[in-house]
Order: sequence, then C-alpha cells, then structure tokens
Amino acid sequence: MFKLDNIKIRTLIGYGFGILVVFLILLGTIAWRQTSNIWGQFEMIQDHPNIVRKTILEFEKNVLIIHRGMKDVVFSDNNSEIERILENIKISENEAFAKLKLIKERYLGNFDDITELENEFIKWNIIREETIRLKKEGNIEESINRTNPDSIGGLQASLLLKKTEKIFKFADNKAESFYSQAKENNKKLKIQLVITLSLLLLLSISIFYIITTAVRRPLRLLTQAIDDFNDGKQNVICSYNSNNEFGHLSSNFNIMSEILTKKEIIHKYSTHLSNLMLKESEPSAFCREVLLTLLEHTDSQMGAFYLIDKSRDKFIKFESVGLKNDSKSSYSLSELEGDIGSVAAGGKIRYLTIPEDSPFNFVNLSGEIKPKSLVSLPLHSSDEGVG
Repeated sequence: MFKLDNIKIRTLIGYGFGILVVFLILLGTIAWRQTSNIWGQFEMIQDHPNIVRKTILEFEKNVLIIHRGMKDVVFSDNNSEIERILENIKISENEAFAKLKLIKERYLGNFDDITELENEFIKWNIIREETIRLKKEGNIEESINRTNPDSIGGLQASLLLKKTEKIFKFADNKAESFYSQAKENNKKLKIQLVITLSLLLLLSISIFYIITTAVRRPLRLLTQAIDDFNDGKQNVICSYNSNNEFGHLSSNFNIMSEILTKKEIIHKYSTHLSNLMLKESEPSAFCREVLLTLLEHTDSQMGAFYLIDKSRDKFIKFESVGLKNDSKSSYSLSELEGDIGSVAAGGKIRYLTIPEDSPFNFVNLSGEIKPKSLVSLPLHSSDEGVG
C-alpha cells in the first residue's frame, strides 16, 4: 500500500519542484501561443488591411490628379504646358498601376474586385487618350465636354472612385475584424492565465503542505524523543517508522538510545556492585548482598553462589536466596556436572530458556516451582575461575 511517509524527502521535493516546473512550462506555452496569435493578428492588420487602405487612398489620389490634369489639358492653349501636364499624368498613371499591383498582393477580399478596378482604370486610360487626341486635332469643345462630370470621362472617373470605396470599406471592415479577434484572444489569454496561476498557487500550497507535513511530524517525534533522553529517561524510542531519511534517522536514534541505555544500566549495576564490595568485608554477607542485587536486577525469585573447592573437586554452595538448605549443595568439578559445569568450561554467561514440559524443578520453602529460565554467571579472579 502506498504511504506518503515512505517517499524519501529528496524525492518528494524533486516531485514537487518538477510539477511546479511543468505548470510553469504550461503557463509559458499558453502565454507564448496566445501572444503569438495576437501578434499575428496585428501583423495581418498591418500587412493587409492597413496597407490596402493606405494604398487605395494613394490610388484615389492618382485618379484625382489625372482627372484634374485632364481638365488643365483641355483648357490650356500652351503646347509646352500641355506636354508638361501630360508627362505628370503619365507619372501618376504608372504610380496608379503600381498601387494596383500592391493591392492585388495584399487584398484579402474577392479578387474580382481588384480585377474590375484595373479593367475600369484601363478603360479610363483609353477614354483619356481619345480626349487628348481630340484636343490635339483642334476639337476643343468636344474634348472639354468629355471631361465634364456627366460625360464619359467624368462618369468613368466617378466609377473608379466608387470601386475604390468598396475596396477601402472591405479592408476597413477586415481590420476591425482582426482587431476584434485580437481583443477576444487577449481576453481568453487573461482568463487562461488567471486559471493557470490559480491552479499553480493551489498546487504550490498543496506541495508546501505535503512537504512540511512530511518534515514536521518526524522532526517533532525525534525532538520529543531527544528531549526525553536528555531528561534522563531510559529506553527512549522514537515511534516514527518509514523508509525515508527521517525513518533512517529515527532507526539509528533508537539503536543509539538502546546502546546508551544498556551502557547506563551496566554502569549503574557496576557501581552498585563496587559499592557492595567496599561495604561488605565478610564473604557470606557480601555474597548475599550480591545475590539480592542480581535477583533485583534480573527480576528473579531465587539464586545461589557456588565456589570452587579444588581440594574436594567440587562446586560448593556457599550462599543462596530463596532455596531450601537441603537443595543441591555441590556439583562435581572434574566432571563439569550440571549447568554450572558448562558455564565453568566456557567461561561465559549462559542464559537458558526452560520448556514448560521440563521435569526440572526448584525447591523453595513453599514447595517446588517450575523455572522459566536460568541465568548462570562465571566468577573469575586473576583470569582464574573461582565459582
């Protein structure tokens, strides 16, 4: 089963940081895409509708210059002036064709609108050439009539201006449409940023809570255990258990606490026994006090001191507590009889657990009792066993 406590703190922090980085990348991606869309729409406005509107106005200017020049041509009597005006008209005509070419490239509407405008402009050029021919042939009145607003030349110029107005209106509407889309995308971007930032904030708070919880609880338990240990309590155990760094620290603290507690107990017992050795000078009284102390510390009900008597080749019971006087008083030394013999042979403390069905019993003042365990301690003096 998954437990958050089993995740290492380093891994937990790494996951939290990674999730935040992913959300930051997501936030940046959203902002980048929407900003690119908005900028693309403004580029479309600049590269298409704006250029078309500007160019169509310049085209209209050329049309008006040409139309006014034609008026000057038909009313002028100076041939040199007429040639100069005709040169200016030719320049405006070439500029008008250049404007039509640019409008063709950038216009986003029906291409037929530009084709019709171009055809009508060519048709107007033919009409103007005929008017100039009549002027040069001396048909002054007819050439003047052709430039009047209600005549063929004037009507064609008005038709051109109507065509340009249609194109300009479409470009203007297109620019407004792009601008509206840009505003809508900007609104969407703000909403998406607010939602993403809100999720990022909630996620950050959640990650902060998870990490602080994962850190504060083991720290609190470890701090409490350390405070208890500093207050002199023994067998202090930190209850935090997990596979992360704090779990490892808690386990090591428990091991250290157990070792130090054992050392403290051993020191306490050693001090007690040393005090007994200084206090009691009579062997029997000393052995009795040692037995009573050992019985207290091992939570035992009975015990006995057996000393080696080499002259008799026996372990002789020297002092006992809780046993009847007629209980086992000696063991063979050479044969290493009983559990005492195995301890004497090995020279080490022996702890024996006795099965419940064992026939082995101890006899005390109230009768026989069945022991659960037996502790045997060898006695040494100058590296030689004495009991």
